[in-house]
Amino acid sequence: MPKQPLKFPLSLEPPDKWPLVDWPLEDDGFKLKVLPFSFGRDPEPLARSIQKQGLLRPLWGVIDPEGRPVIVSGGLRVAALKLLGQTTAPTYLLTQDPHWLDVWTLALADNLGKTYNPAEKALILAALSSTLTDPEMASLTGLMDLPIGKALKERNLAAAKLPYPALLALAKDKLDLATGARLAQLGPDALGLWTLLEGYNPSLQTRRKWVDWLIDLSRLEKRAPLDLAQEIGATLANPPSFKAPNLGPAKTFEGLLKSWRFPKVTFLEAQRLRLLKSAPLPPGVSLTTDPSLEDLKATLTIQFSGPDDLAARLKELKPLLNNPNFQKIWKLKWPEDEDLFFNSPTLH
Repeated sequence: MPKQPLKFPLSLEPPDKWPLVDWPLEDDGFKLKVLPFSFGRDPEPLARSIQKQGLLRPLWGVIDPEGRPVIVSGGLRVAALKLLGQTTAPTYLLTQDPHWLDVWTLALADNLGKTYNPAEKALILAALSSTLTDPEMASLTGLMDLPIGKALKERNLAAAKLPYPALLALAKDKLDLATGARLAQLGPDALGLWTLLEGYNPSLQTRRKWVDWLIDLSRLEKRAPLDLAQEIGATLANPPSFKAPNLGPAKTFEGLLKSWRFPKVTFLEAQRLRLLKSAPLPPGVSLTTDPSLEDLKATLTIQFSGPDDLAARLKELKPLLNNPNFQKIWKLKWPEDEDLFFNSPTLH
C-alpha cells in the first residue's frame, strides 16, 4: 500500500454511526486482504464457538486507495467463518479514504491486550512501515509492544520477508528472530534452504548454527548458501562423489558442514589467540572470541571484589586498547591464499 497524505482523518465515532454491511469474504476471484493480526493461529476453536453462539463481534473493513477491500480487524474471524462455509460476514465499513494512521489506531485498539507471536510482530511492523511515516509509527507504540530499537526493527522487517513455511515456524517459536532475519536476507534462495534444512529436522539451536555456518562459508567460498547446502545433501546421498579436503569420517549434514568450516575457524582462532597472547590481559580479566570467519565478536569477563577493584581493572584495560597486536585481532580475516590454510602447521 502506498503511504497516504494526512487527509480525510477518520472520525472514531461509535460503531452505530458506521454502516454495517454484509462483506464478501472472497471478492471477484482474488483473496480478501487482511491486516496481519492473527498469523499462524488455529481458527478451529473460534469456528466451533461461532457455530454454537454465532458471530458476537462484527469485522472492521475499509476500502484501500486502490479500491481493494481490506479487513482491518477480524482476520481470525474471517478464517473461522470460511471453515464454516460462510461467504460473507457482517462488517462495519469505515469512512471512505481514511488516513492509515486512523485505521491502524483503530485496529491496534481493537486488539489491545493481545499477545502477539513473533511472526505477527514482524508482519505488523512491515505493514506499518509501508503505510505510515516514522513519526506516525512512533505514535502507535503505546498500543502494542512494538520493537522500536533500530537493530530489532531491522530484524523484524527482514523476517517479515520470510517464505510462508518459515514465517509459520517463527509464529510457533520453532525459529528464532535473528536466524529468521538472516535467512530472509537470502531472498529467493530462502525457501529452498529452509526446505532443505528442515528435511534433517534440526533443533532450534542447531538450525541457528547451520544458517550461521552456511552464511559464513558462502562469504568465504563466494557461493550461495543454498548451493553449499545442496552439495552437502548430495554428498550424503552419494558419499564417494565428494572430493573436498578435510572431509574425514563425517556422515551427517552437520558433520560435513563442520568439516568444511571448522578447520578454517580453528586456523583463524589460532591466529587470534597468538595475537592475544602478545597483548596480555590484566589479572582477573578474560576474553573469549566467537568462532566466526567474518563477524568477530568477543566476550570480556572481569572479576572484581568491589567498586574500587572494578575501577582498578578498568584502568588497567585502557593501555590494551592501544596495543597494536590487540588491534590486529579485530582486523584479522581469512587469508585469500588457501595454500596458507592447507599447509598451516596449526592444522597438523
